[in-house]
Amino acid sequence: MPFPLIKLVYLFVKQVSKPLATRVTGYMKEKPFIRSYIMIPLAQAYHRSEANLKLMLLYNQKGHKVKVNPLSEEAAVNLASDMMNDIFIFSIAFVVLYQEYVRSAKSSAAEKLQRENEILSINNQLDDLVLITERHDAQLREADRERHHLLTLVSDLQTWSSSCTKLISEKQESHLREVFRRIKNLQAIQLTVHSKNSKVDHINIAMDRKDKSN
Repeated sequence: MPFPLIKLVYLFVKQVSKPLATRVTGYMKEKPFIRSYIMIPLAQAYHRSEANLKLMLLYNQKGHKVKVNPLSEEAAVNLASDMMNDIFIFSIAFVVLYQEYVRSAKSSAAEKLQRENEILSINNQLDDLVLITERHDAQLREADRERHHLLTLVSDLQTWSSSCTKLISEKQESHLREVFRRIKNLQAIQLTVHSKNSKVDHINIAMDRKDKSN
């Protein structure tokens, strides 16, 4: 809790508890036992200690004690009443501030626990994301290997297709050459046959002429 807020709380508690403290000290004044054996001795002791401390600070005489005149009974009772009022108010303020401190500590502990849980949840989510990323990377590597394998197969198929096409072209070319060769042979045979027929025709004509002349 910030200091101005603490001061404000103390002033509030002081104003609220002052009537109660006055009533308690008034009740204690009316009790002879408390008045004679608690309030007056407490006030006289405080008066002597305060007087000795003032003299020590004033004359700088440490450990030097002087005789202090005691307070009258009424003055001692009034001083004790003021002291008890202050003690009572400080006690209530201390209890209130302590309760506020405990509540703030619990709230801080709860917030800290919540932050730790949030951080743990974020770390778990990051671990899950890392696992998912690694799984995706493995799938991508596997897909890349498959793609490389398919590209290799396609390349092999293209090479085989080119080889087959070349082989077929060579066979077709060889077949065409053979056909052309046979056609040329047939043409040569036809020419030979035609020449022989021409010669036979000439011989037949000559023989016919000879027969006619005879």
